[in-house]
Amino acid sequence: MRSAYQGQRRAACRTEAAGLTGADVAMTKLDDISVMIGRMEAEVSGLRRDFQAAELRSVDHRSAVHRRMDGIIEDLGEVKADVSATAEKIEAVKDDVAEMKPVTDEVKRWKLLGIGALGVVGIGGASIGYAFQQPIDWLLKLFAKQ
Repeated sequence: MRSAYQGQRRAACRTEAAGLTGADVAMTKLDDISVMIGRMEAEVSGLRRDFQAAELRSVDHRSAVHRRMDGIIEDLGEVKADVSATAEKIEAVKDDVAEMKPVTDEVKRWKLLGIGALGVVGIGGASIGYAFQQPIDWLLKLFAKQ
């Protein structure tokens, strides 16, 4: 394991080998730090721009979502109004049907009575026709023999 002294000594040897003095080394380190700070500032500025752009996009997106929600709510209100109007119409039709039902039932009763009456008249007519036909046939036979 290296000691701290050995690490410092090696760094000093490298700077001496490169022909740099202590002031040059300090300036080089300050220059490196300054460059690093500049890069960090640029990165922070870039991040700030990215966050602002993302915020603008999210504001636009939220605005679009709110517009769509407002449209959906408006459509839902129209649907509710249509449903209530339809329910009122259905109630009116039910009332009309309730009023018509007794009349319809009475017409059906008349029809059945009419069919029954026609049956009775038909049977009666057939009976009368048969009753008249028998004496006429008898008379025709009587005169035909002579």
